[in-house]
Amino acid sequence: MVDIATVKEMAAVLTGLSGVAGGLVALFKYFNYKNRRDKIVSVGDAFDAVVKSLASTVEVERLAGAIRLRRFFDREGELAVGGRTPYAAEAVSVIAGVLRTQPPGIFQKLLADGLCYAPSLHRADLQRTNLQGAYLGQLAVGDGEVSRAVDFSHADCYRADLSGASLKGAHATQAVFYQARLQNTVLTAADLSKANFSMPCTRRPVAQCRRKPI
Repeated sequence: MVDIATVKEMAAVLTGLSGVAGGLVALFKYFNYKNRRDKIVSVGDAFDAVVKSLASTVEVERLAGAIRLRRFFDREGELAVGGRTPYAAEAVSVIAGVLRTQPPGIFQKLLADGLCYAPSLHRADLQRTNLQGAYLGQLAVGDGEVSRAVDFSHADCYRADLSGASLKGAHATQAVFYQARLQNTVLTAADLSKANFSMPCTRRPVAQCRRKPI
């Protein structure tokens, strides 16, 4: 027969252990949060450094910066936090901003091609960007694996220059190409359901595309 005092003592021990376990869980969550917060801060510092390199007067540094921006799109890379890419949206915005004033060239194409690696371009603001020669189509994700189609749905390419660019296989439903320059643009196998192609510029420069007076 179990002694009542022993039972009470065991209950007290279990209660104490439960409290310790709860404290350990809370402590683990705290340090996990702190580590996550610190990682995001370090990724932010890396992002700032890469963005600054885009303005470098040294061409090699600018080109390297354009390539390094793609690292912020990699969910499995060293700049990911818990499988997420906290600076992916900012990277897309920076690329778009630079491409609004960048003339055609190697630097411009590296930046434009980098958009293809973004987790998504859904509703991306790409108005007036220079996307000449950019590849924004399907990307192979591995040997023998199905290609990943870029999500270009609802992207706004108003008056963007897509001449010579490729959206092959892209998912571009309801994307806006209003007054965009589409000379020699590849749209093979792209899903363009309900996309807006009002007044596309196929031959004339974008600056010459104007809505005709009613």
